Amino acid sequence: MAAEDLYSAMGHLDHALSEDPADWRAHQLFRDALSELPWLQHAVYRGLLESGTPEERLLAQLALGEPLDPPVGVDPALLQLAWAQRHWELGEVPAALQALEGLNNPAAAEMRLGLLATFERPGALRREARSSLDAWPRQLQILRPLFEGRELGVLDRGLRSQVLSTAAELVAGDDPVGVYRAHALYLAMGERQLALAASARLVALSEPEKVAAHRPWSDSMARDVGRLLALQRTPHLPEGATGLEQAKALAWAAREKERKGQTEAAEALWEQLLTVEGVSPPLMLEALQHLERSGRSPQQLLLDAERLRVAAARDPLRAPDALLGEAWLLSARSHRRLSQLDQALVAADLAAALGAVPQALVLQGELLEQLGQPEAAFFAYAEAAASGAEGLDERLARVSPLPGDPERVVEAIPGAQRTESGPEPVARPAQSLAGTPIQLAGGEGNLAGGWTVVFFWASWCAPCHLELPEADLLAQAMADDPVRFVAVSVDAKEGDARRYLSKHPTPNLEQAWDPAFGEAADIQGLPTLLILSPEGDVVKRRQGYVTGEVTALEPELRALLNSGD
Repeated sequence: MAAEDLYSAMGHLDHALSEDPADWRAHQLFRDALSELPWLQHAVYRGLLESGTPEERLLAQLALGEPLDPPVGVDPALLQLAWAQRHWELGEVPAALQALEGLNNPAAAEMRLGLLATFERPGALRREARSSLDAWPRQLQILRPLFEGRELGVLDRGLRSQVLSTAAELVAGDDPVGVYRAHALYLAMGERQLALAASARLVALSEPEKVAAHRPWSDSMARDVGRLLALQRTPHLPEGATGLEQAKALAWAAREKERKGQTEAAEALWEQLLTVEGVSPPLMLEALQHLERSGRSPQQLLLDAERLRVAAARDPLRAPDALLGEAWLLSARSHRRLSQLDQALVAADLAAALGAVPQALVLQGELLEQLGQPEAAFFAYAEAAASGAEGLDERLARVSPLPGDPERVVEAIPGAQRTESGPEPVARPAQSLAGTPIQLAGGEGNLAGGWTVVFFWASWCAPCHLELPEADLLAQAMADDPVRFVAVSVDAKEGDARRYLSKHPTPNLEQAWDPAFGEAADIQGLPTLLILSPEGDVVKRRQGYVTGEVTALEPELRALLNSGD
């Protein structure tokens, strides 16, 4: 269990115990949560044993494994539960069942189901489940032992229908506790879509975020909230979250909508993101690039791009030159759509100077052609080709002012006419990494045997910070496909990579720290992406970061998988 999950669970359970100190189930869960911190568990229950209420002292004896010496005034029903629990812990199932005789409440029913599941009595288990559900139809936690022991075979068609019907009524209601119970039941029964619907209902009730918003959201928390928002017809932002946290959740929701082909809904979410106070420059840029593709007016985009540059100036740590270059490139395309070619050319020149190459150079060539300057266009295209742009042969031949092969001009360009933050031109040699060892999180291995996408990154690399969330989203989208996604840190110290990932987790990526593997792969700049064939051959190499380029790899990867190449 991650530290943040542990302390979140402890917070919830502490609240439950304060509401009902004699709740044996809350104590049991509290003990489970503290299993990784035995010293704290011992201290908590030792304190209860010395100064707690009679009920708390009884449960402390149970938790500490001490002989049960019931304090005066303890509730007889709780004492029966405590004795049953002690017999259960000792493996004395018949004695535990006998201790529960005559006790008729949800807690006793839940414990009886757990004992019967352990005792492997399916007929008795089915009868107990049905009678318990009839007696307390909204107390779905009673059926927890069926979930934990995977005893769902006892749920015949009628009982299963009754359980699902009751859960549906709870989801439709306004009681968050009931929705939580239904959500847990759906997950245990493997009803994933119903569990997602229950999660969306919790978001609508603003319930799960009230506690979460008391501390900064992790990236994984923002992703999960975003996925829940994507399930809602009208996205309901959680209460108490900061502007940046809301923007992150909206971005994840929009990406999820786009992945499902719901472009209009995604567009509305990107629009909503731009109105959030505190949105970061990278998220603003991503939203504007999506809105540009969906047909946003060029006049509005010019205003948006200026807002982005102002925001970047206020937040330089999260706005590298490459991001400013993309903002100027956005302005250049908007000026061009307005037939303002001179202004577009100036903006494209600024974009190229700030590292938005080769796209800005290609745009320069197109603008110069429109302005009737074919020779200048030729050299813009040639520099773009030297910087890694592909598919320009026809254009170079069309506007070439020189006889002979335009490729010779391209080869003569030094290819160093851009800032360090921009994508560098990369060689594409035939290369194989078959058998090359790599230090994966689970130990040493290699990447042969199946299609693999490798993302090389480092904790000090600002563009890498933008690419890794996209890589994680791509890995999540292709989780059911036979392809591995591995993020390889080339940090000098493994601790630097670990610290970064602890604050910015990427749960869908396989992790590795291996600078030597980076050298073997001939990594010249970051970020760099490789696609490896099942034989370990490098079939694609891409250096630098462009927003959306990683997630756009999905169709290409599926084509490779289907081709069998």
